[in-house]
Amino acid sequence: MDALKNIAKTISEYKAERLFKDQKIIKSYFTKERQYLSHLIGLFGPKNVLLPYLEEAIKTKTFQLSSPLVYNHPAEFLQKLEAVQQVLGEIIESEAHGWPNIKERGFANKRFAKLEDDLFSKFGGREQIQSALDNIKKSDMHKSFMKEMNDLGSERGILLQLVEPWGYFHQYKRIPFSSQEMLYHDFGVKNNDRFFKNLDQTVSSKALEIVQEKLKNAASVREAQQKIEGIFTSEGLQDFKNTLKEK
Repeated sequence: MDALKNIAKTISEYKAERLFKDQKIIKSYFTKERQYLSHLIGLFGPKNVLLPYLEEAIKTKTFQLSSPLVYNHPAEFLQKLEAVQQVLGEIIESEAHGWPNIKERGFANKRFAKLEDDLFSKFGGREQIQSALDNIKKSDMHKSFMKEMNDLGSERGILLQLVEPWGYFHQYKRIPFSSQEMLYHDFGVKNNDRFFKNLDQTVSSKALEIVQEKLKNAASVREAQQKIEGIFTSEGLQDFKNTLKEK
């Protein structure tokens, strides 16, 4: 476990630096009013593992009052954010390593503009979207998840670091050879990519499977708790009594 903990610590430090660079890329790429998009990077955790459960966080009074359109259509909102993330990932990779050609940059810009316009038309303007993103980050679910991810003393914290070791949106096979050379230095390993291939192809996928299963189980527990709590409201108790009478 100590070896895994050390690897997770190295990955955590590497990803923090990579995240800072990626957010800087987005902020310099877009105009000031679009710089809020830098917060989308990593918002849903590695490989977006938290995304399937955020509907629960959105179906709260906070969103009902501040972002009613998002509150009414949480699944669609999250789906569109994920689509925006994909374009941001392409922009980050191409800005960091060089665009294939000028046309590709133009295509990415057009796709992004269309996605953002679609978000605004269905869920309100830029302020509404920013407010919704801020409230996601402030939600108990998101804060608990991020706290656990950064807790390298816990099993899940270690596993979460292993899920996407090269940073959000980054894949080992797409990192240029010159940059891979730097990884050996950053990770403190010899000039041999077998370690990185194992981490990329085997360890990260197994870690993802375990994390997904743990999140699914946690969601089932929360659902059961909510049902029990619902019974102990005055309305819930009455419904429970009525059910007993029917039997």
